[in-house]
Amino acid sequence: IASTTATIPASFYTTTITAGTYYLYNTYTNCFLCDGNNYAGLSSTPETITITATGDNYYIQVSDGGYLHYSDQGKDLGNTWADNTSDQTWNFESFHGATGLFTVKNVTNNLYLYAYSSGPVNKGAQLWGTVDSNKYAWALISTTDYETNVTLNDTENFSPANDIFAANVTVNRAMTANV
Repeated sequence: IASTTATIPASFYTTTITAGTYYLYNTYTNCFLCDGNNYAGLSSTPETITITATGDNYYIQVSDGGYLHYSDQGKDLGNTWADNTSDQTWNFESFHGATGLFTVKNVTNNLYLYAYSSGPVNKGAQLWGTVDSNKYAWALISTTDYETNVTLNDTENFSPANDIFAANVTVNRAMTANV
């Protein structure tokens, strides 16, 4: 897991939760929720999550196909599992009324996802019962609004569909020998 990324502007935050593919970004760490080798980790590189509605709640599926899952081992978030159980349902609640910021609450256990670490780490997210700091502030960022890979071709004009905040850029350019 790489070093901490720059702060993402609030203009990228999703304000209404719907089923879809997102990045889940923690504003305290400036990191994204990731699969940390079967644990909930934090990464400076965006990793997609898929949110699926189940009534008024949601399943949060991480990039390896497993689901965000409650574990009672020392309040550690524990493993991500590939089945849907009641300990895997989550709710997004407004973080102290801030637009586009949410707490992520495990429905069964009434515990909130927070950033255990201050930066990227494999076991970087845990659960706790009281929302008392910005470690609990999460933003959903649409994968279509936040481009992470951009290719520039020498023979084409470039006009991004969306604002680009941070990206891996590839430049394709034809070169002539001795010129």
